[in-house]
Amino acid sequence: MAQQDLYIGLGSMAYALAKSDGRLQLEEVTAMQQVLRVEPYGDIAFYVFDLKERYGESVEDAYQFAFRRFAENRRDLNPALKKNFQRVLELIANAYDGTSRKENELLRRFQRDINKL
Repeated sequence: MAQQDLYIGLGSMAYALAKSDGRLQLEEVTAMQQVLRVEPYGDIAFYVFDLKERYGESVEDAYQFAFRRFAENRRDLNPALKKNFQRVLELIANAYDGTSRKENELLRRFQRDINKL
Protein backbone atom coordinates (compact mmCIF):
# COMPACT_ATOMS: atom_id res chain seq x y z
CA MET A 1 0.00 0.00 0.00
CA ALA A 2 2.93 2.37 0.61
CA GLN A 3 3.87 2.44 -3.09
CA GLN A 4 0.32 3.35 -4.06
CA ASP A 5 0.27 6.08 -1.43
CA LEU A 6 3.51 7.51 -2.82
CA TYR A 7 1.93 7.67 -6.27
CA ILE A 8 -1.08 9.42 -4.76
CA GLY A 9 1.45 11.99 -3.59
CA LEU A 10 2.99 12.15 -7.06
CA GLY A 11 -0.41 12.84 -8.62
CA SER A 12 -1.00 15.66 -6.17
CA MET A 13 2.48 17.07 -6.82
CA ALA A 14 1.97 16.87 -10.59
CA TYR A 15 -1.26 18.83 -10.18
CA ALA A 16 0.49 21.48 -8.05
CA LEU A 17 3.21 21.80 -10.66
CA ALA A 18 0.86 22.03 -13.62
CA LYS A 19 -1.30 24.63 -11.85
CA SER A 20 1.60 26.66 -10.44
CA ASP A 21 1.71 28.99 -13.42
CA GLY A 22 -2.01 29.67 -13.38
CA ARG A 23 -3.81 27.07 -15.42
CA LEU A 24 -3.44 23.64 -16.91
CA GLN A 25 -2.20 23.39 -20.45
CA LEU A 26 -3.42 20.58 -22.70
CA GLU A 27 0.20 19.70 -23.50
CA GLU A 28 0.98 19.24 -19.81
CA VAL A 29 -1.99 16.93 -19.30
CA THR A 30 -1.09 14.93 -22.41
CA ALA A 31 2.55 14.63 -21.32
CA MET A 32 1.43 13.54 -17.87
CA GLN A 33 -0.80 10.82 -19.30
CA GLN A 34 2.05 9.52 -21.45
CA VAL A 35 4.62 9.60 -18.66
CA LEU A 36 2.35 8.07 -16.04
CA ARG A 37 1.13 5.35 -18.40
CA VAL A 38 4.43 3.49 -17.92
CA GLU A 39 4.72 4.05 -14.16
CA PRO A 40 3.71 1.16 -11.86
CA TYR A 41 0.86 3.11 -10.23
CA GLY A 42 0.58 5.87 -12.78
CA ASP A 43 -3.16 5.34 -13.14
CA ILE A 44 -3.59 6.18 -9.46
CA ALA A 45 -1.45 9.30 -9.82
CA PHE A 46 -3.44 10.52 -12.80
CA TYR A 47 -6.74 9.85 -11.02
CA VAL A 48 -5.58 12.00 -8.08
CA PHE A 49 -4.48 14.72 -10.50
CA ASP A 50 -7.91 14.67 -12.14
CA LEU A 51 -9.75 14.85 -8.81
CA LYS A 52 -7.71 17.81 -7.64
CA GLU A 53 -8.45 19.63 -10.90
CA ARG A 54 -12.18 18.88 -10.67
CA TYR A 55 -12.34 20.30 -7.16
CA GLY A 56 -10.05 23.25 -7.89
CA GLU A 57 -7.61 22.57 -5.08
CA SER A 58 -4.99 25.26 -4.50
CA VAL A 59 -1.38 24.70 -5.49
CA GLU A 60 -0.23 24.94 -1.87
CA ASP A 61 -2.85 22.49 -0.59
CA ALA A 62 -1.89 19.99 -3.30
CA TYR A 63 1.80 20.43 -2.47
CA GLN A 64 1.24 19.92 1.25
CA PHE A 65 -0.97 16.88 0.61
CA ALA A 66 1.76 15.33 -1.55
CA PHE A 67 4.40 15.82 1.11
CA ARG A 68 2.22 14.31 3.80
CA ARG A 69 1.99 11.18 1.61
CA PHE A 70 5.74 11.21 1.04
CA ALA A 71 6.58 11.74 4.73
CA GLU A 72 4.20 9.06 5.95
CA ASN A 73 5.80 6.57 3.56
CA ARG A 74 9.41 7.77 3.72
CA ARG A 75 10.73 4.24 4.36
CA ASP A 76 9.62 3.28 0.86
CA LEU A 77 10.71 6.54 -0.75
CA ASN A 78 14.17 5.40 -1.78
CA PRO A 79 16.69 7.50 -3.75
CA ALA A 80 15.75 5.86 -7.07
CA LEU A 81 12.06 6.65 -6.58
CA LYS A 82 12.86 10.24 -5.57
CA LYS A 83 14.91 10.65 -8.74
CA ASN A 84 12.13 9.10 -10.83
CA PHE A 85 9.51 11.45 -9.34
CA GLN A 86 11.79 14.41 -10.11
CA ARG A 87 12.16 13.18 -13.71
CA VAL A 88 8.39 12.80 -14.12
CA LEU A 89 7.77 16.31 -12.81
CA GLU A 90 10.41 17.82 -15.07
CA LEU A 91 8.88 16.12 -18.12
CA ILE A 92 5.49 17.57 -17.23
CA ALA A 93 6.92 21.05 -16.63
CA ASN A 94 8.73 21.06 -19.98
CA ALA A 95 5.72 19.83 -21.97
CA TYR A 96 4.36 23.29 -22.73
CA ASP A 97 6.54 26.16 -23.89
CA GLY A 98 9.45 25.35 -21.59
CA THR A 99 9.38 25.76 -17.85
CA SER A 100 7.92 28.90 -16.29
CA ARG A 101 9.51 30.75 -13.40
CA LYS A 102 6.83 29.48 -11.02
CA GLU A 103 7.27 25.91 -12.22
CA ASN A 104 11.04 26.21 -11.71
CA GLU A 105 10.48 27.51 -8.19
CA LEU A 106 8.16 24.61 -7.38
CA LEU A 107 10.61 22.08 -8.85
CA ARG A 108 13.44 23.50 -6.72
CA ARG A 109 11.22 23.44 -3.65
CA PHE A 110 10.22 19.85 -4.40
CA GLN A 111 13.85 18.79 -4.79
CA ARG A 112 14.87 20.50 -1.55
CA ASP A 113 11.95 19.06 0.43
CA ILE A 114 12.14 15.53 -0.99
CA ASN A 115 15.85 15.34 -0.15
CA LYS A 116 15.02 16.09 3.50
CA LEU A 117 12.99 12.88 3.75
